[in-house]
Amino acid sequence: MDKKTMNEQTNLAFEFMNKLNQETSYLIKEIEGTLKKENEEFVIGKVIGYAINAPNSLSLDTPEYWLANKLGVFFVPKRDETKGKGSTETPLKKDLKIIFLMIVLHDNNFHNPTIVIGTLYDIVSTSEKKKKFEDLVNELIDDQENVFKTNPEIIDYKEDKWANLKGKFIVKDLFDIKNADDVQKLIKQVLESYRNLK
Repeated sequence: MDKKTMNEQTNLAFEFMNKLNQETSYLIKEIEGTLKKENEEFVIGKVIGYAINAPNSLSLDTPEYWLANKLGVFFVPKRDETKGKGSTETPLKKDLKIIFLMIVLHDNNFHNPTIVIGTLYDIVSTSEKKKKFEDLVNELIDDQENVFKTNPEIIDYKEDKWANLKGKFIVKDLFDIKNADDVQKLIKQVLESYRNLK
């Protein structure tokens, strides 16, 4: 491949990633806006500011983590969270249910870019240091290979180092979500499952 072609391919790759990140941001904001209008008045969980959660590394040993290839956010009813400084605090109480959204752009466990969305419940921290859900989010995304390994739709996960939790999820090809109607249908399914969990 000559230098001119390599330059063109590099520019195209970054243009594509910027577009993909922008569209992913719009999708998350659309889901956030829809959930906010529900009776529970869901709010987006903020670990640090208004941001996605993703494995983060600028290490020369792991350049595959320079790009966010999987990311997550969570939503909780307004009554279950309190505001910290630039973040939220969601205590791990007995009846806590979380709507968790993970977008996997590239990963060995998922063959296509994938959206994983559903409800986490029976969440129990197994670490003295982790007392609120915000403390578990990055662990959940980091360890998604094990969390979603057996059956990505029904989770019963136990990990001595950080948490035990259960979940019911919808797993879809990301590019099957094409418009606001698709988002509405997806959220309707998620809310039905969320509300049926006692």
